[in-house]
Amino acid sequence: MVSVSRRLSGRAALLLLSSLGMACAREDRPVRGLWSGSVETDGVPVSRATLSGAAQCRLLRHRGQDLELRIAGTSPGPAQVRISDLATGAPRVVATETLAERAGAFARELRVAAATLGATDWVGLGFDRGGIVIESLEVVEADRPRVIVLGLDALTWRVLDPLLAAGRLPHFQALLRAGVAGRLKSVQPLLSPAIWTTIATGQGHGAHGIHGFVDDAGKLVHSGQVKTKRIWEIVGEHAGATVGVSGWFVTWPVDAVTGFMLSDRATSVTPGDRERPLSFHPAALQDAFDPIVRERQRRSVAELARFTPFPFEAGWRERLKPGDPAYERSASLDPVLLRVFQRDSSLVEGGLQLLQALEPDLFLTYLRGSDHAQHAFWFERAPQDALTPVDPENQRLFGGIIDNYYVYLDEALGRFMSVAPRDTVFLVLSDHGFRTEVVGNGPERRPAARHELEGVYAVSGPGFRRGVRGPELSVFDVAPLLLHLYGLPAARDMRGRVPVELLDPPPAAEPARIDSYGRRATSGSSRESAADADIVEQLKALGYIQ
Repeated sequence: MVSVSRRLSGRAALLLLSSLGMACAREDRPVRGLWSGSVETDGVPVSRATLSGAAQCRLLRHRGQDLELRIAGTSPGPAQVRISDLATGAPRVVATETLAERAGAFARELRVAAATLGATDWVGLGFDRGGIVIESLEVVEADRPRVIVLGLDALTWRVLDPLLAAGRLPHFQALLRAGVAGRLKSVQPLLSPAIWTTIATGQGHGAHGIHGFVDDAGKLVHSGQVKTKRIWEIVGEHAGATVGVSGWFVTWPVDAVTGFMLSDRATSVTPGDRERPLSFHPAALQDAFDPIVRERQRRSVAELARFTPFPFEAGWRERLKPGDPAYERSASLDPVLLRVFQRDSSLVEGGLQLLQALEPDLFLTYLRGSDHAQHAFWFERAPQDALTPVDPENQRLFGGIIDNYYVYLDEALGRFMSVAPRDTVFLVLSDHGFRTEVVGNGPERRPAARHELEGVYAVSGPGFRRGVRGPELSVFDVAPLLLHLYGLPAARDMRGRVPVELLDPPPAAEPARIDSYGRRATSGSSRESAADADIVEQLKALGYIQ
């Protein structure tokens, strides 16, 4: 284990005290929460937080329940901790507790009544002195279902199966051995914003209102145009669950969920952008996430070597000239590989940290690099499908990008699996698949790399069958399944069903339904953000918009 030590003081950015990619069992007595102020940590996973001055900790709690904390450590003398309700702009102190010491050590169980905290999801702990060493800090709550959903755009069995056979996807293979998997049938139009919103709502685009990448005014769609409630809203409101959402399509501007949310535009670092806080709930997460994005931008150029042997350089526009093969190759890699890898890896790193620090009941994240890679480099991977010969040098340089991106996603899956609490349900799914399709008529017929209706699902965890290929499901079935895991009925205005054949044992009776979970307050008008130009450039490079 590599030890790390960082010090933040004064108005420093939030430090997420969590393990990154390492198993973190409950008996490790980790230090939980999001911290700011003067604090030093001692390792990965964090087992000690040393306060050299005033510091604050932000914790996620279940609404309607008492807050019970277990905190232990050392202090040179009695110290006080202020417990605050963070629901309002100015924190409201609801209790002050003393960390009484004996021979320099303290161990306390702190409890604050639900009636005192009210409906807030976020609680703050404030320490006004240094010299305190916190060796464990846990939120103690009743067991609830833990579910992690990884949405991987355009993931297809056409690529997965040969990589699994070659042993290149060990974490996905482990998921298959422990659970049930099969084909996930999508719905037209095969456009990601519409389908991922269908997955989150259980309803079609005619009901939820998202039909593609842009609205009727030609602007990028946004969350204010989603008409039906999404799974994280429903389980937060009706199951009392805490949720975390990271990068899911059509989540900008963010909603005030019962937990945290990073929008689908959160990875665009634009200091001073007045709408930047609209990508984060709570807004303070911006201070923690932006350094992650900057670090990923700094390192990702060198890390492209894991995908391609092409010597990509950050300053290619200034160093190379149009017409130079290196210029043209760099121009193709920049929007469809480099920037999406920066996005995905930022969401992986940030998601891992938030997941460990806050332990939400339901966590959903969405990564899109597999779709970008397949659109751009499908025929370099499968030159036998191309109508005209693929440039041998392009095949050498780019032919492994798709498979290598799947390997990266498998590693990300493994990292999420390694930090998840025991008995976590894992659901991996794609919005559609990918294939070579013949398009056109007569002499205009030609092969094209296109979306296909059959995508992927794989699920494992308590209550699911093990080690079998399951039946074909629909993207409409995902929301009813997730609701079932939280003891909630599907709604009759959802087009899917609870796929009981995945469950072990299956329910004795057909799951009940309610009429509806209601509609969202929407704004049909267009909105723009500082991230739009970069997103539009990538969509144009992939041929999604003109």
